[in-house]
Amino acid sequence: MPRVLQIFAAVAAVAGVASLTSANAVRNFGADDDKNKETVEVRLLKILKDRGVIKENEYEELLKLGKEMRTEDTLTSAAIEREITELRDNISQAVAAKKADPGVQVSYKMGDGVRFQQGDSLNMVISAYVQPRFTFVSPKGSTGTGNDDRASFEVRRTEMKFEGSIFDRDLTFKLQFDPAATAGTPLRDAYINYKFDPSFQVRAGQMRRAFTRQNFVGSCALQIIERSSATEVFRQVVGDRDDGVMFWGTFGDGQLFEWYGGAFNGEGLNSSTGATNIGSASSGLNVANSSNNDSSGVDLMGRIVFNPFGTPGYTEGDLDLTRDVKLAIGAGFDHNPERRGNPIGIATGVGGIPAGQLPNYDIDTWEGDFSLKYQGLYISTEFFYREISPAGNLQGFPGSFNTSTMSGWYAQVGYFVSDTRGVGPEVALRYSTIDYDQNILPASVAGGDTKIDDYTAAFNYYFAGHSLKLQTAYTYRIETLRMHNPQGIDHIFQAGLQLQF
Repeated sequence: MPRVLQIFAAVAAVAGVASLTSANAVRNFGADDDKNKETVEVRLLKILKDRGVIKENEYEELLKLGKEMRTEDTLTSAAIEREITELRDNISQAVAAKKADPGVQVSYKMGDGVRFQQGDSLNMVISAYVQPRFTFVSPKGSTGTGNDDRASFEVRRTEMKFEGSIFDRDLTFKLQFDPAATAGTPLRDAYINYKFDPSFQVRAGQMRRAFTRQNFVGSCALQIIERSSATEVFRQVVGDRDDGVMFWGTFGDGQLFEWYGGAFNGEGLNSSTGATNIGSASSGLNVANSSNNDSSGVDLMGRIVFNPFGTPGYTEGDLDLTRDVKLAIGAGFDHNPERRGNPIGIATGVGGIPAGQLPNYDIDTWEGDFSLKYQGLYISTEFFYREISPAGNLQGFPGSFNTSTMSGWYAQVGYFVSDTRGVGPEVALRYSTIDYDQNILPASVAGGDTKIDDYTAAFNYYFAGHSLKLQTAYTYRIETLRMHNPQGIDHIFQAGLQLQF
């Protein structure tokens, strides 16, 4: 081998071995526990020197070169490690600062409102909707005192909602107001909800009760401009909301089952700040009775729902053009005990209720419902049955009444005529009926059973789902007083616009 090639091979060997040595091996070279150990490149150079491939001075030069290369690698590796460590520390500090104060994120989505979010500690949405409406009523018959045609404009609802979670994702709340309310309090919802598990949640405050399906549907998500007359009568003795506590949850794949159970005042919304005495003496403690609860018991409600193919949810219509059938079958029971009043018009004085004394009665209501969504088709129906029976101080009085009953039901079907989700026309039909016992108002006024039948046809156009829609409906109402056989017929036309933002 020529002399030049031999020297070149030696240098290449030194450079190759040095370059293949890992950073750890380089750092360990010269460490205290390895001071007396010869590296591979030193041994190789000695072999080359002993065999005469390289001279003594060349051997020394190559050793020096190897040492310089190792020193340079060591300094470079240390610098890189310092930079990596500093970068890691900076990232850790930035992440910690982000978790400590992530800042408030604000976003908006049409129909869903403005969202304020700050990590897991706050997730609040502010939204509102307004419902201007026109109504024309043309009554024909002898059941009412005012048989003239009536036309009117109104703001049916204008509600603002604050809802979301605070402190914990499972701790949610809702505040809802209706400034357009003409009677009672504008406060609609005011509750706190905690989710221990999807199958078990607790809600306390003023809320929409889950007793009937259509009552649980928000007013902004109705397919026909108003709920059925049967729902209005049977969903609760007074109003659609109440103060109390509700336990509820869902379990099974696709929310196979829903369950609800609650205890309420049975008096509707907070309706008065009148005073009541606590204690039997006239000088008993006098406090503000914010719920105006005149019942000696609490209203108890229970409901269960079976969703065999997945829940259709609590919005009416199928604006999402559901690909697979969504079906719900539900049943509920409500017991409102010892409620004071006189809903069936019992006479007072001799032979009846003593003057100045309100009777007590129990109200038991049963409900069953069915709802389906499939490719634009929506079907919903509910059945109601109610018993009103004497209770408390009414029993034993002369002229006390027997148990009275009333029943009702509605069936509703609609079809969304569009290939675009949330945009397009919809047609709907509904039949609703209420059959009052002869003892129950309004039947008792005329002295006979009363039956009310509603036939409704509706046309809607959705510009952006329920967020922006135009609704129209025509109702043909027949009131039949069976004992005297007069009939009242009403033609009712309604048109309304809804904007939800």
